[in-house]
Amino acid sequence: NPRNPATVKQYLTLLRSTLNLALRNGKITRSPFAGVRMPKVNNSRLRYLLDEEETRLLEKSPTWLQPIIRFATLSGCRQGEILALTWADVDLEFGAVHVRRSKNGEARTVPLPASALRLIKQLPHHLREERLFPYSGSYVSHSFAESAEQAELKDIRFHDLRHTYGARCAMSGVDS
Repeated sequence: NPRNPATVKQYLTLLRSTLNLALRNGKITRSPFAGVRMPKVNNSRLRYLLDEEETRLLEKSPTWLQPIIRFATLSGCRQGEILALTWADVDLEFGAVHVRRSKNGEARTVPLPASALRLIKQLPHHLREERLFPYSGSYVSHSFAESAEQAELKDIRFHDLRHTYGARCAMSGVDS
């Protein structure tokens, strides 16, 4: 059962730290890791959905999850950003959503294509719920994984919908 290179590096880092602690506490006189370079790890991956894969995923997804998946592929927003969006963050006149807190902690405005704006307009707008998509991240992640499995998609995560957006922008000559 081969391990992911990043996992191997984490194990080696833990072992090195443990041996360094033993060295500092006088339990050993020399660390076997002295002079050993840690491996460089590149765990980057680029997985995005082909059109037919997206169709299969949507067909196997529950009705409530479909607009979240579509919004992700149309906006390039991260799952947490999508689930945090409120109706107050939507600017239909300007054609954008305001992400209050992105991965780096800063706010940003995300321009949306007409298809994403149409999707937002079709969402149910309940007075008691201020979020566009009132679901927890764990529920979305679990349901997404089940839907991907039922659609027989291999090696796909929700974050890959963001890659799908980027790949489509690049293929169409649009700067994402």
